[in-house]
Amino acid sequence: MSSTATSSSQASLVTPAESSDASIQIDSSLKSDLLKSMVQVAVRQTRSYQESLAGSYQASAFLVNKELGLFFTAAHAVNGPCEGYIISHNDERCDFNVKYRDPEHDYAILQCPPEALEALDLVCLTLSPEKALVGSHVYLIGNDSGEKLNILRGTISRLDTPSPTTFDSNVELIQASAAGKGGCSGGPLLTLSGEAIGICVSGHNNSHLDWFFPLQHPVHVLNSIVNQRPVSRGTIHTVWKRLPYFECRQLGLSRGKQAEFGTDRNGLLVAAIIIPETEAFGFLHVNDILVSINGRPMVLFTELEELLDANVGRKIRISVIRFGQELTFHLTVHDLLAIVPSQILNDSEVALHDVPYRTAVCWKVPLRGLFLAATTLNFYLGDEGSGYIISSINNYPTPNVIEGKKVLSKLKDRERVLLRYTHASTYTRPQSTYITIDRHWNQLNLTKYNLDNEKWEYSSVDTSESNITTEPVQASTTVVDVNSVKTPWLVQVKRRFVQVKWITPFVNLDEITDSRLEGFGFILHSGLVFAAKTLCPHDLCDIYIDIDGREVLGEIVHMDDRQNWVLIRYDPANTSTESLDTVQLATEIPQELDTLTFVGMNDLDVYHTTKATVTGSFIAEFLSPLQHAEVLDVLQIDGGLVHSCLFGVVLNDSHQIAGFWLVMKQNNRYLLPVTGVASVVSDILAGRASKSRKKFNFRVDVILPKNARVIGVADEYIKDGLRANGAQHRFFSVRRTSREVTEYIRHGDVLLSINGKRIQKYTDFDALEDTEKETAELLIVRDGKEMVVDFPLKLATDVSTDRVTCVFGMVFQKPYTNMKYATQHFPSELIFIGAHYGSPGDQAPLPYYNFIVAVNGKHVHDRDSFLAAVKQVPDETDFTIQSEDWNGKEYNVIIRKTSRAFGSYEFVRENRKWKKIPLRWENVAG
Repeated sequence: MSSTATSSSQASLVTPAESSDASIQIDSSLKSDLLKSMVQVAVRQTRSYQESLAGSYQASAFLVNKELGLFFTAAHAVNGPCEGYIISHNDERCDFNVKYRDPEHDYAILQCPPEALEALDLVCLTLSPEKALVGSHVYLIGNDSGEKLNILRGTISRLDTPSPTTFDSNVELIQASAAGKGGCSGGPLLTLSGEAIGICVSGHNNSHLDWFFPLQHPVHVLNSIVNQRPVSRGTIHTVWKRLPYFECRQLGLSRGKQAEFGTDRNGLLVAAIIIPETEAFGFLHVNDILVSINGRPMVLFTELEELLDANVGRKIRISVIRFGQELTFHLTVHDLLAIVPSQILNDSEVALHDVPYRTAVCWKVPLRGLFLAATTLNFYLGDEGSGYIISSINNYPTPNVIEGKKVLSKLKDRERVLLRYTHASTYTRPQSTYITIDRHWNQLNLTKYNLDNEKWEYSSVDTSESNITTEPVQASTTVVDVNSVKTPWLVQVKRRFVQVKWITPFVNLDEITDSRLEGFGFILHSGLVFAAKTLCPHDLCDIYIDIDGREVLGEIVHMDDRQNWVLIRYDPANTSTESLDTVQLATEIPQELDTLTFVGMNDLDVYHTTKATVTGSFIAEFLSPLQHAEVLDVLQIDGGLVHSCLFGVVLNDSHQIAGFWLVMKQNNRYLLPVTGVASVVSDILAGRASKSRKKFNFRVDVILPKNARVIGVADEYIKDGLRANGAQHRFFSVRRTSREVTEYIRHGDVLLSINGKRIQKYTDFDALEDTEKETAELLIVRDGKEMVVDFPLKLATDVSTDRVTCVFGMVFQKPYTNMKYATQHFPSELIFIGAHYGSPGDQAPLPYYNFIVAVNGKHVHDRDSFLAAVKQVPDETDFTIQSEDWNGKEYNVIIRKTSRAFGSYEFVRENRKWKKIPLRWENVAG
């Protein structure tokens, strides 16, 4: 082991606590050597593992062997499959590999190629674990709160702090008042002469205390690695804690036996947790006082660990005191490294592996089951982010990841399966739920640790036995008897309410961050459902409709971006809805004071039926039309139960559907008349392709007549509008425009008429979609003057997104409509919209929704030129992406081109259907 804390620079680091002269500075030469030993660790955890989520993290580390390029750091900073690099004091970088990560303790050893360390100008620290003394003044060097290289002073107050079992067990930590924060994990605790005595592993949230792992065991493992000896770690599946002699005497320790130990430690080791279903569980009990192993007294954790590590695979003789009775057992020392999860299954966006040792000792649960390292909305087991243990899938036991792989590989895409599980913290409370398998957006993959090259490897799992997509098992048709009820028409209306579930892969398409939404729809005709667009914001999705107690697959066949609704088609065969005919839709809009019948569903899935009165009509305006319409001609109704419902319909006296009760993202509620729905339904039922109402290339504000007069609108238009709509009349002023129409209309223009027809409702703008003409005459008021604009109709509406590109975990698309409203600055036709957790894009600070303008200095302007430039970058090397935000501010980030953990693929829409296809670089031009 190389350690070069120089003698010539060992002038003491004096703290104000040791000298009345607080102005004494740290010796500059020693400070330089200390900082040269420190590195910042930038980690990409590519898969969720144990209770650590996939993502990007920062930590600290320090050099302990320069010849082999070995560093000490905290184990919780490099959890599971990790990639990343270290940053030295001179800002040079070098990739690291996790050489060793202790399965029980919170420390790890990183390794960098020794030849690559030359440019980093690093110096080894001297390791002196024996110099950790209570009362001594110390320094913590780390990247405090992510800031590089902070020097924090403190004092050691304890050497026997019990370790939190969440991260550690069977060790006593050093406690010091160094006031470190996040980012210091893995940094060294130093004596005043610059010798390392501990590794920073944790801190107290409400005080200045930090805890440090003592270096005795890390040095032992380091020496084994340096001398090319295999690292041995033993366990008897038991967590011990130190109890004071007073408490030990309450557990049966006699004063005579206490005197035999002859130790300066205040207490003995007592069994605290024994993992169930292990050999030790059948012999040892909680509160057993450890006396000796193989005749050797056991008082210190270091002695216990040394003995267990040296006897892996052998029997040991362990003596304990159990309430005054001394007992002796023979137990096998098991290989602790063999029970570390080394395989991770990724299915339906979640990570599954064997139950970790730390979870077992933390919550006293068996090392059995399939551990869920991270839950998602599509694989939801509860409010806890992780820690769930799955015992069976579709009644097939899953005692470990190998058996779990066999069960999962046989499941079909979109198959509905039963999970039986529990949470580690409440292990005695079994639970069950149902989830839908997703194999068309997220394939079944395996991440496996290779002992030979000490790296995690990524591969797909063969699912050839289940590669046929199947619909759920068909249920027999249920016939509802409506003749025996008082209001059969009402029963028929309620039959048409269905639950709708919308699920999308992680792409953030058009700034929609939701990945799962649930709500209600209404069957207009057998096989055709009406739903709000807030429930189905885009069509890159899976839609499941709950009919007859089973999930029926649906697809969006019509989307109205201007009136906030969608139509969903499903196969009604063999369902109770097969016999439903077309619902009668009213041809007239309800008028003020009309009395209607309201039928709706609240958030508890309870029907409410009541009489409601139309209180008026108005133009609904929404400040943020991200997932719903911009403005609408709608109605408002009054009724005690109406506003408690999330979705509903109203019927007129002829029992025709007159409107839909919808709820917006900002909890705005209104009644949408059905007059705009009827014609679309007729086209679809007749087999004709419906024309979706897309977003306009402009947004409007709704302004009062008095404000319109100030702008310059003539009195005749104001009087005409008031005659038509009364006090509810509003004018429309251009609020935002996309760059396509800035030549014709601009911010502040008041739109009065289209082709001579005055605009009195928002639906009057539908005239801009007249495909028989090339232009429309817009009468506008601009800067107080009336003028006529020949507006090209082909520019009226925007095109929707039809391609999403995912490269190395980064997600890109073309600029979308709402973005075009916000800026006229478009330096390219490619924007960055998201990154998968733990991917290179997640680690790089590339702002979302920035325009991509260059790769390694080469200008790019769209998807094709971007991919061509990236193709030229050698694999497993870094490259620079240059981007601009909406104001033209430039950004540069460094990205690693690697496809080991994250492949490249695209979502492409063709013929109104999305599909996921691999991105083959050999087919990319350039």
